[in-house]
Amino acid sequence: MYKKLLCLLLCSLIVVLSSCSSGKFLKSTNSNKPLEDNEKAYEQDSINEVKELYVTVVPTKKKNVKQYTFKDLNESNGYADEEDIELDVIVQERKNGQLNPDCFGYGLTTANGTITQRGQSARIAEQKSFKIKLMKEGGLWYGNEVINLNKHPFDKTKMRNKMSFEYFKLVPQVISLRTNFVHLFIKDFSEENYNEEYKDFGLFTQIENLDKNFLKNHGLDSKGALYKAENFEFYRYEDNIKTVDDPDYNEVKFEEILEVKGEEQHQKLISMLDAVNNPLININEVIDKYFDRENYITWMAINILLDNIDTASRNFCLYSPKDSDKWYFIPWDYDKGWGGYRYSRGEWQQGMTNYWGVVLHKRFLQNKDNIKQLTNKIEELKKIFTKEKTKEFVNMYKPIVLEYLNREPDKIEKASELNKIIKEIDDMPALIDSNIKRYYESLEKPMPIFMGKVLDYGSYNVFTWNEAYDFNKDYVEYILDISKTPDFENIIYHKDGIRDIQHIVKDLQPGKYFWRLTIKDSKGNIQQPFDIYKVKATESYYFGVQQFYVN
Repeated sequence: MYKKLLCLLLCSLIVVLSSCSSGKFLKSTNSNKPLEDNEKAYEQDSINEVKELYVTVVPTKKKNVKQYTFKDLNESNGYADEEDIELDVIVQERKNGQLNPDCFGYGLTTANGTITQRGQSARIAEQKSFKIKLMKEGGLWYGNEVINLNKHPFDKTKMRNKMSFEYFKLVPQVISLRTNFVHLFIKDFSEENYNEEYKDFGLFTQIENLDKNFLKNHGLDSKGALYKAENFEFYRYEDNIKTVDDPDYNEVKFEEILEVKGEEQHQKLISMLDAVNNPLININEVIDKYFDRENYITWMAINILLDNIDTASRNFCLYSPKDSDKWYFIPWDYDKGWGGYRYSRGEWQQGMTNYWGVVLHKRFLQNKDNIKQLTNKIEELKKIFTKEKTKEFVNMYKPIVLEYLNREPDKIEKASELNKIIKEIDDMPALIDSNIKRYYESLEKPMPIFMGKVLDYGSYNVFTWNEAYDFNKDYVEYILDISKTPDFENIIYHKDGIRDIQHIVKDLQPGKYFWRLTIKDSKGNIQQPFDIYKVKATESYYFGVQQFYVN
């Protein structure tokens, strides 16, 4: 009896596993129609014109609410205990400083919108970014109900986002976003001081808002799902991602991972994540059922070409039409591309290895044929992202940017700093070739791993880590260093040639220590773990380093 039952169970398991490998486990019912943008969406935008917006902040007429001023809004740093301040505004456009009858908002004397701060890290900057939401009766500004004004406080060139999205208009299988340069003026009547004049707030980049109108304007399904990644590595996130009818559903917790921008089709999202995280299902079956392969590979390729490493778990969107299982990647925020990443970076934060920590990308890239497709796509796209085309964009934007960087409020006081910015701009056309070189170098290195816990057994400590993967099947060894400081100026223990994924160190005295792991293959290529130790006081980052204590 027990033998028969065991036989039946084994047969069932064989059927399931064979269906996984044969491609019958997942069957896609979606059409293979490629993702296409609507070129008419960009007809009202200007590639090199600066639009002028004049915003008057007026006292709110809302009752029983705390009365804030524009000073409160502009000085808010977005800390957790701060309320998100919203003020009423009159939004008008001018041309060459003149308000004409054909200008948006002409003749208005009452509020036609609201203003808030926008962004995450941008909120701590001295110069703020703003979001203006127009009231329904106030009309649309060039088809926009929401006007996102990005100051790009950490991109002194002021052109990285603009140039990226102008480029994306030229790339098949990618949806771009509308962008415009905007010169912003704000007059503050919020404290009922009606003698105030307009104050010059300098140059901003307007970036199209992600919402149902965005989907409609670009020829996509306005009833489809649209999510913006906040901290999303394609894990299942059972505690956060639930359906709306789940009694434990919490919108705030959900949006810690993904911000909802379209319809709440969470069950479809969950089905995709279940498949991505199921190791029994071949990853190519997952891709072919739940993603558009060309769109996915193209999205990853443009990130590698532009070296926008801040796209592994954020700064992208996922879109899915209502009656489809397919998910499409939409790019978002490229001010850290084009050489704009100003922080120290680990060995893994370049090329393909930047995506190894994301479960979807890791599974996809473990297949050699998929890497070949990615490589072919990079070679294909470099014919679009050329030095000549980049120079063309730079020559259009550079005079605009320098005009503002030489006057208040955007003025760069030190000539040496301004010259550095000019050099950044002039270096941009050569960056694509450098980034492609980094990509090919990343293919030669072992893949990054996570360091484990240090186990304290009294007279000895056990150091553990994951096993490193190598595409070229080179043998991999590990180097372990221990120091009393994270900079490892004085190394008190060193061991190389470790082939195991753990190592024992004896007789460490009680106290605080730091350990560093280095991955090395047989050809001498070096890699670091994902782990990062940060010293807050100095804003210093140490890669492949962990702190531990010996009791």
